[in-house]
Amino acid sequence: MPASRKKFELSPRLKLGVGRSQHNKFFKITAVLCLLLAFGAAGYAFHLITSSSSDQAAPQVLGASDVKTQSPSPQMIEYKVIAGDTLFNISQKYNIS
Repeated sequence: MPASRKKFELSPRLKLGVGRSQHNKFFKITAVLCLLLAFGAAGYAFHLITSSSSDQAAPQVLGASDVKTQSPSPQMIEYKVIAGDTLFNISQKYNIS
């Protein structure tokens, strides 16, 4: 077989497009949007961390009461133990837990 080959020369615009996928543009746009979303989320998280707590309401604790009960200062009571007394009976008598 004779080695007669025809050589074709492509224009510069066609040379740039040869071997390239049509999806490259889509993937580049998607990557840029993902980066913008990631930076936005990181910026929002940073804002939440650095914002002062005075701007936000204090978190509520389930079961916690807003009214702080202060026990009165303990009083000294003198008690003479008699036969048959138990700590439980004495605590019940003076309303002590």
